[in-house]
Amino acid sequence: MPLNHPDEDLPELQLTLREFVLASQNLCALQDSDAFIRFVLAGRICSNGQQGRVFVNARQGAAAPSNGSYQLRSDVDSAVGIGRDLPFNVPLAIFPLASFRDTLTKDNHMKYTSKGVSGSTVSS
Repeated sequence: MPLNHPDEDLPELQLTLREFVLASQNLCALQDSDAFIRFVLAGRICSNGQQGRVFVNARQGAAAPSNGSYQLRSDVDSAVGIGRDLPFNVPLAIFPLASFRDTLTKDNHMKYTSKGVSGSTVSS
């Protein structure tokens, strides 16, 4: 007997993005607003009297882009130098989000090209 807690362990139903949208449209067309809201906002569905938890896998059923039809880019405006070792005598403090005062606000015109995964060229 389900306890109806938001974090209770339920059977998993994994859907593609297309399947999720179609199921949402079907529930909306049935004008069952409670079932629609539980499905879309809470990821819960009731089928044949049994509740399940919905997981959307947006990559499932999606085709990868053809090789060479895309470019990989990265933002390296905080990189100032490149070395093979770390010549420091004190611990480093690393902040994933620097304060605005410490960020670059203008392009430093640093460019590079390297080989990425599957031989694609990576530039910045």
